[in-house]
Amino acid sequence: MNVRKILRRAALLIAACLGGLVLSSSVSATSARQPEPVAFLTNDFGQTYGSIAGVPAHLEPDLIAAVGTNGSEGYVLKNELDLASGGNVGTPAEALVFMEQARDTVIPLYEVDGRTQIGVFEIQRTIGTDH
Repeated sequence: MNVRKILRRAALLIAACLGGLVLSSSVSATSARQPEPVAFLTNDFGQTYGSIAGVPAHLEPDLIAAVGTNGSEGYVLKNELDLASGGNVGTPAEALVFMEQARDTVIPLYEVDGRTQIGVFEIQRTIGTDH
């Protein structure tokens, strides 16, 4: 399997894990402009929180808006989501290992304080085939 195919599958896996966040492997000249600064709210513990819709990965908040398996709206910790979904994968070799070890998992869903757990967020690790 070539590196492009591995990276493509890794991107698809991450997109699927983030519940429909669409990732694109191509960047147009207009979208290559510097992104506008993102202003997130901050909780009492100094953590930023909000939606990641349209936000570059390096600007994501500490707490990411999500809906739990019980229908509760809350937040997942970015670092927990990254670990569970492969967001911390840095090389094609790491991506391949991550995909080979992929399993469905859940991570805690929190209130805006990032401490009070109100449910769980499920990450399904189904890797589709190329069409």
